Amino acid sequence: MPLSSVLSPTERLALDDQHDALLRRALELRKVMNAGNIAVILPEDVLLSIFKFYAAATCRPCSHGWLVASWICARWRTIILHSATLWTHIMLNNMVAVECYLLRSQAALLHVSGSLMRFSGYGDEHALQQAESLAVWTAATEHSARIRELEMTIDFGLAEQHIFKSGLQHATFPQLRRLVIGAIQIYKHAPVDGDKKLPAFLRGGGEMGHLEEVATTDIPLSLVTTLFSTNLRKLHIGVNGCTRLPGSISSDRFWSELQRLSNLEELSIANFPSLSRPVDADVSHTPISLPVLKKFAVHWEDISVDSATYFLNHIALPAGCSLNISQINPNTTILNAQAFYASRKAFYMAVSRSLAPHEPSTPLLTLHLARFEKYEQRLSFWTEDPTRTGLSPDHSTMLRLGLHPHLEVIQRDRSASEMRELLRLLPLHAVECLVLDGESVESWNFNVSTPRVRVLVVSVNEPGTELDNFAAHLERWTWLSALEELRLVGEYMASTSATWADHLRRGLQKRFRTSPDLPRLRLIVDDPELLCEISTWAEGADAFVQSVECV
Repeated sequence: MPLSSVLSPTERLALDDQHDALLRRALELRKVMNAGNIAVILPEDVLLSIFKFYAAATCRPCSHGWLVASWICARWRTIILHSATLWTHIMLNNMVAVECYLLRSQAALLHVSGSLMRFSGYGDEHALQQAESLAVWTAATEHSARIRELEMTIDFGLAEQHIFKSGLQHATFPQLRRLVIGAIQIYKHAPVDGDKKLPAFLRGGGEMGHLEEVATTDIPLSLVTTLFSTNLRKLHIGVNGCTRLPGSISSDRFWSELQRLSNLEELSIANFPSLSRPVDADVSHTPISLPVLKKFAVHWEDISVDSATYFLNHIALPAGCSLNISQINPNTTILNAQAFYASRKAFYMAVSRSLAPHEPSTPLLTLHLARFEKYEQRLSFWTEDPTRTGLSPDHSTMLRLGLHPHLEVIQRDRSASEMRELLRLLPLHAVECLVLDGESVESWNFNVSTPRVRVLVVSVNEPGTELDNFAAHLERWTWLSALEELRLVGEYMASTSATWADHLRRGLQKRFRTSPDLPRLRLIVDDPELLCEISTWAEGADAFVQSVECV
């Protein structure tokens, strides 16, 4: 009996549809197969650029990572095996792979990373591990003349003969431009400046004047300064949990050595205890000048206000330089509220002096004054991330001042009088973006002289935000005469969209009725409901809104 006789008409139609779908899929596959194999049709330069991307992303030789592409076809394998630039990222953890990479990289400049450490313990296993580690480094240092970037961690407790066997004792790096070095452990009898068992480039014995970028962790300042040269453009100095660094030099000598880096563009200092002493009020410090510095960052797990002020007093930031100070803790050296206010004012003044070279026409980059720990309930502190402060919701008032284009001063729990004092101390002549974020609109009414504000951001992140006086505030903000863009954003904006739209309409109508020559605004919101509410009155013939967008 034929199958069609036992199927209903509906079932026969469904079966026909499935059959047609299979035929269409077969035709599509045939077209793809006839179009040619991608391994054959892609040009060699395109394949090589793809391989370079994955070679840099997966640079662990022992896992072969991106090398699985050589299994696809003979053409791909030929391109990979004969392209020297694909074999330049070498991780010193496997002798066979390292020798292969060194051979196939030919004369290309290398990026080498690895650890030179002491394997503790006894027996043949540890001796074998130590021998393999030294053999890998020996193989790499034989090609030191073409190492462009070197990332290494070194065990300062390593025996002198191990340093010698590694080949680093007398290695030179004429092509080295970037050095990232950290200490694995600092022992009681760790070497100090001039110790002969250190590698030559750490003793200043090598020709390292061509270095452009240096990053050190747990390395004494006396060794760091031996790497200084006029060609240095990026410098990071950090301590990762080490409380005592032997062979350190005085902070005064450090600043003096730093003065030589006339081409330095980026400076980052993290957790260095010998550089965080408070400034002596009775001693006049002449700030060093780094004329092309673009970024200055001070990151501390527990830095006092006085120590932060000390840094600011030692470097005269050039125009256009960004300043990033994080993890400030006023509890470190301040024992009472009066001392806290005095130290905070000194800190504000130091910030103001640092920013003084910035003329109104000169763009400021970024100032982050982050994480002022809570000292007393009634005092206000700064935080880069409001969610990490631990403050209760009723202490969530925050005002952020964005100075052109991204200078941010973040405030919490600050009264209007305290805020005015801050505004008086900080140079606000170049303010172009103002971000208002808080639960009380009353706290936003500050008549400061900032005639260049072009962007106003109002953020509602608390359910109890007062909106009754929003229109009146918007009318009284005479310093917003240059306002071009108004952004309304926040988690609780949707729940009050109708109220926000009504206040906004009344405030803007009165504002533009009083001053008809003001520029028409671009409104940007992050809530579709608010967009609909605004659109009902923003598109009329006498509209004072240039455009309305939702992001």
